Amino acid sequence: MQWIVSAHAQALVDHFPHTTVEICNLATQEETVAALRDGRLDFAIVDEAAIADAPFRPRAIPLGSLSFALYFYRQALADTARRNRNRLLSQVPWVALRDADRTAADAIADLGQRNIPVHLAATLTTFRQAAAVLKGHNLAALFPTLAERDMDALGFDRLDHPSFRS
Repeated sequence: MQWIVSAHAQALVDHFPHTTVEICNLATQEETVAALRDGRLDFAIVDEAAIADAPFRPRAIPLGSLSFALYFYRQALADTARRNRNRLLSQVPWVALRDADRTAADAIADLGQRNIPVHLAATLTTFRQAAAVLKGHNLAALFPTLAERDMDALGFDRLDHPSFRS
């Protein structure tokens, strides 16, 4: 996750002074786990569920948990839509990460149990893609709250809800 890595980039460089640290995004967590298995990566940041069924046992160090919020492009929605949380949740189509995004899937299921239907309009592979798709459109997506400063600077508003557990 770019927000976790960027917060610790200097420490990585300092800890490995004679090494080139390459930071990259792979398309899916499955691809990332395969790259760990094949030795193409020395370490990776993945969701705990991504390695639960891995055919090998990588050494895992928990970095903590993430909290999520729903973000939407503030200029795309009328003030009245932004003030009604349930209406915003059910009438604004969502985009989600396709990579077994349990956070979005769990949130959508939980909202459904609360009689708040959600329309999943598109699935993408990275948060960067999701932000690009949201900009200027009447769409919403779950992002880690670590992204708050970046999302605000890009013109996104945040909506919190108990269904957005980490």
